[in-house]
Amino acid sequence: MKKALLPILIIIIAVLVMIPMFNASAERNKILGDVDGDGTVSITDVTAIQLHLADFDQIAAENLRAADVDGNGKIEIDDASAIQRYLAEFDDAYGIGSALEETASTAQTSTTKNYELPFVPA
Repeated sequence: MKKALLPILIIIIAVLVMIPMFNASAERNKILGDVDGDGTVSITDVTAIQLHLADFDQIAAENLRAADVDGNGKIEIDDASAIQRYLAEFDDAYGIGSALEETASTAQTSTTKNYELPFVPA
């Protein structure tokens, strides 16, 4: 019985030691514009920003920096539009699709919503 437990215990310890390495690797591989964190920039990233701005859904804290594609510290409709232009292969002045720099200064803790509703006459 003891001989059977030792290999299992070694495997469990090895897995527990490796988990932080996988998490650190995932953090290093974040890319600008990948708002949903699936590893690619797609229309679902645009939708995630739109849902966030409309208060239907929130962007995960670890993906806030990827959502701020213009780097102004705010998540706005302009960020979604920039991703759409990137997907349509138009201008990309922000480097969408490239790896995010791993620095503490890029961490964003809150978002500001800058949008106006259209005027609707009464």
